[in-house]
Amino acid sequence: MRYYHLVYTCLLGLALLAACQYSQAGGKLEGETITVAKLGNTATLVVPSLAQNFTEALRDKFLQQTRLKLTDREGDLQFSGNITRYEVVPLTIQAGDQASQNRMNLTVHIRFTHRLAPEQSWEQDFTNFIDFPAEQNAQAETLYLPELVNKLVQDIFTKTLSNW
Repeated sequence: MRYYHLVYTCLLGLALLAACQYSQAGGKLEGETITVAKLGNTATLVVPSLAQNFTEALRDKFLQQTRLKLTDREGDLQFSGNITRYEVVPLTIQAGDQASQNRMNLTVHIRFTHRLAPEQSWEQDFTNFIDFPAEQNAQAETLYLPELVNKLVQDIFTKTLSNW
C-alpha cells in the first residue's frame, strides 16, 4: 500500500510541475502561426549582423517554447520592429581617466499584432544592458552581445505571454 501511495505522490508532483512549466512557457495560445519580420536597424552605431541575429533569436524562442508554426506572412501573431540604440559607454572611471568598466546598451522597438485578438496587440521599446570589464572592449560584441540579445528576447517573450 505504501508503494502505491509513493508512486501516486510522485506522479501527482510531476503532473503539477509539468502544468507549471506549460503555463510559463506557453500559456493559452490563441493562434497557430507566427510571423517575425526581419528587424531593421536605425541605431547610430550599427553592428552588421545584429538585426539578423536578433530576428533569428526571437523566432527561435517562440518556435522552441510554444506550439506556433513559423510562416513568412500573415501569421496569427506578428512581430516587427527596429533596433533603435546600440552603444558601449564607460561606466566607471579609474585613475588616469580610463574606464575600468563599460556598459553595453541595446534598445529595440517592437510591434506585436495579434490578428485573432487585436486587443492583445501592443507596441513597446525594450531596453537592457550588460556591464563588462573595459579590458574586454575589443571582444565585447562576441562575448556579450548574444547574451544581451537573449535578455531582450526573453523580455519580449514574457510581455507577449503576459497578455494571454
